[in-house]
Amino acid sequence: MYIIGEQRQIFMHYKLPQIALLLTVSFLALIGCSKKDSSGPSVDLPPTSGLLLEVKNSTLRVGEGTKLTGTYYDGDSSIDVSNLLICTTDSGSFHLTAENYAVGDAGGSGEIACTYENQAESVALRIDSTRPISIRLVVGDTTLHTGALGYLQLIGMYEDGTEIDFTAYATWSTNNENVVSINQGVMLAEAAGSAIVLATHASLRDESVSIQVIHAVPTHIEVVQDLSFYIGVERQFKAIGYWDDGDSALLGGPVVWSASNTRAEHQATNGVFKAVAEGPVSISASYEGVTGEQDTYVLASIVVKVTTEPLKENVIVLDQILEITAFAHFSDGTVVDISGQADWHDSAYDPVVRFETIPGSNLASLQAVREDTSTVIWADYDGVSGARNWQLLEVKKTPTN
Repeated sequence: MYIIGEQRQIFMHYKLPQIALLLTVSFLALIGCSKKDSSGPSVDLPPTSGLLLEVKNSTLRVGEGTKLTGTYYDGDSSIDVSNLLICTTDSGSFHLTAENYAVGDAGGSGEIACTYENQAESVALRIDSTRPISIRLVVGDTTLHTGALGYLQLIGMYEDGTEIDFTAYATWSTNNENVVSINQGVMLAEAAGSAIVLATHASLRDESVSIQVIHAVPTHIEVVQDLSFYIGVERQFKAIGYWDDGDSALLGGPVVWSASNTRAEHQATNGVFKAVAEGPVSISASYEGVTGEQDTYVLASIVVKVTTEPLKENVIVLDQILEITAFAHFSDGTVVDISGQADWHDSAYDPVVRFETIPGSNLASLQAVREDTSTVIWADYDGVSGARNWQLLEVKKTPTN
């Protein structure tokens, strides 16, 4: 059955030239090589083993950054190793942050080499010499309750009107870490008092904001769970605090997490639980003597296959946006639409498309960012690789009649 509101029947519609191209790439997939054609670009196929290194943007402006992500493949299994990558570069055109963002410093190009265990991969970047002319802070609440999280954004502006979010790789600081601590734009209200938070980037003038923290015990706590809970899978639970002045916020302070039984185990990361055995379990969060809980159920079924719905169009033009859909197939026969939760991949060394998901929804889309080339796309989910079910995509300069 489908747990997606309505069942959908999938049909494939391809023109003859597209069929020929699909058959060609399918044959190459069987023999384990890429499509090489002197009359056109190559098509890199998804890996069945080893490390896949990706960047969202391979061409950056000065001040702009892109996150390095890594996926390790072993047959039909996939592991997100982005936070385990060891990356280096000797380029003078960009630098790497501790969180593995590559950030443009000056016009030029260079290569980044990353390793995971005994696997090594590299990716090339080009930096456009265009520099930002200013930065500005986007501020939400300037008054926080103790234990609450608050959020700031740092936006860079360029002469052509382009705005880019620098939040993840800007330099953040506070004049009173005992009151407010900050990491990548996320503030934690530590104790009552006031603090000045500063942000700077790309040698531009600092931007700052004054934050007030008040001490108040929340009236109640809500524990929320975004995704279903399956044996062997880790899930992030979140605690939302509510105060008697009507305010509410995610709690990031010293929250004490626990499970009502051994069907779930709390991991090292705050609020992350791993499902161990089938059955009901309650996840609790306590802060300053107030406790909230979420009743959930650990499902025995596991993901056995990930598939991608055939694309509505296999030939698109630059900047065109196309909806994409992926399904997780479970061992009990259930099929779930996971489009907005899946990890989407583009096989090209220099990204051909940019993937986007809509927060709070289960929708996903791609946008063509490089023309006159071909690529294949696929989705991974919960450690299961969908690379064997890839979809071919061509990007043209002009629409195909």
